[in-house]
Amino acid sequence: TASTLDVSNTEFLLGKDLNLSGRSGAAIANLGAIEASAGNVYLIAQQVTNAGSITAANGTVGLAAGTQFTLTQNGTDHVLLGAPGASAGGGAGGVAVLNSGTIQAAQVELKAEGGNLYALAINNTGVVRATGVQNAGGRILLTADGTVDVSGTVDADAKAAGGQIIVTGANVNIESGAVISANGGTHGGTVLIGGDRAGGSNSSLDLSSTPVANAEHTTVTAGARISANGASGSGGDVVVWSNDTTDFEGTISARGGEGTSGGFAEVSSHGVLNFTGTAALRAPDGLMGNLLLDPENVTISNGATFNGSLSGGTFTPTGNNSILNVTNLETALGLSNVTVTTGLTGAQAGNITLANALTWVPPGGGSTLSLNAAGGVFFNAALTIPANGSLSVTSGTGAITQIGAITQAAGAGAASFSAGANAITLTQANHFTGAVSLSNSGANNVSLTNAVATKLGASSVGSGTLTVTSTGAITQTGAITQAAGAGITTFKAGANAITLTQNNDFTGAVVLSNSGANNVSLTNAAATKLGASGVGSGTLTVNSTGAITQTGAITQAAGAGITTFKAGANAIT
Repeated sequence: TASTLDVSNTEFLLGKDLNLSGRSGAAIANLGAIEASAGNVYLIAQQVTNAGSITAANGTVGLAAGTQFTLTQNGTDHVLLGAPGASAGGGAGGVAVLNSGTIQAAQVELKAEGGNLYALAINNTGVVRATGVQNAGGRILLTADGTVDVSGTVDADAKAAGGQIIVTGANVNIESGAVISANGGTHGGTVLIGGDRAGGSNSSLDLSSTPVANAEHTTVTAGARISANGASGSGGDVVVWSNDTTDFEGTISARGGEGTSGGFAEVSSHGVLNFTGTAALRAPDGLMGNLLLDPENVTISNGATFNGSLSGGTFTPTGNNSILNVTNLETALGLSNVTVTTGLTGAQAGNITLANALTWVPPGGGSTLSLNAAGGVFFNAALTIPANGSLSVTSGTGAITQIGAITQAAGAGAASFSAGANAITLTQANHFTGAVSLSNSGANNVSLTNAVATKLGASSVGSGTLTVTSTGAITQTGAITQAAGAGITTFKAGANAITLTQNNDFTGAVVLSNSGANNVSLTNAAATKLGASGVGSGTLTVNSTGAITQTGAITQAAGAGITTFKAGANAIT
């Protein structure tokens, strides 16, 4: 251990935790080679520079800049920051850890505290490698109160599971040419840049056993590479986070091995998100990984995925809304499942708006687009879903509406829409080929229009009206449940059959409408009220667990088939 700070002689002689403090402006620089075959290496001063090599194959290398630290062998972090003290202004760059050399150890900690939050605090242009012990993944920490710049290599690769890398500060800049890797011979490791999952707001989601401070601004420049691949096991986890603005233009790879599963990546911000990079989260013949994009309001459009200016490696917003470029999103959906999520906090409602047409070509295993909004979801442009693609839409405090149609290719997966206590209005010339599930609550209406045969998945709606209009037949793969006292439910199938024979629970009047020699069947697990209906010349069958009544006349075309009403041990009126 070498330090320009003061330490108690008693603590030093006892060989326990060491508390170091002081305001010396002296710096420490290593220009040669330092090696500890069995122990640790700690360099602590106002400014610490490594332009040579430092090796502690079975221990920890800690480079720390500031005025107050604790060295401990307990816990996961061995260099603990104390309360920030006044900077002595030592060194040409003030409080800073500068690494242009090579560091290799089981665990590496580069930390800086105190000083100007926007001054350079950690600059890694060299190589930092954590090999762990016995081929287990090592741990690398690059943390500062100020700015952290990485343009070199940060490597926690291992023959077994990949290690853990944490990079955070007030501003985090991952420059072009930087390589950050936690690849594993089995499973991929963990890379946290600017914070933990969801900014650490939900401890049950945290990937780090200790809290990770959130960056205000995080920038990953084009040409920067982040990886947490698993060679024979699943892909690892990568988080890129900020409280204010995240500008991501680099690449993420968290691929899994043959027949396993791709990893997880979250590129998010509590404020504004700019995502123009890529995330490869696949596994050959295995399960697709998941990419989460999580700003506040977000518009998916042809506009550049940007909302501010990039200067000196820092992304500065000039507006509130984040823009997710259509092409960038299409590319992402070709590499992984994608979830776009907006938060409840902040001045914005957390809406998701599709402003320009979106279509994508998924990989062989298919991919899912999930839109989870704290506010509403608005389809203001056309959405085309491929044959093996699926759609999941959830709104919080706002409705789900559309101006542009949603089109699924033949053989597409399910589409689900959940609007909380809000309306769902999907009344354009949609083309759903997979099962459609609808969910809301309260006295809010639900409307679905489909220009082809319609399959209704399991659905649960509130006490508003439910209207399904289909150019083709109407069938169902799951039951439809309404809240008590619901409004009128209407099914219109044109010259096609209506087959609603699941264990439904309609509480409002049911209106059935079709034409031609096509049968109509309705099953209800409660008392059934039939509204004014006009059906064709096919058969009409109504099976009810409760009584059957009507609120309007039922009209059949001339020469109609048999009409059957079954009410069990209940009245038919």
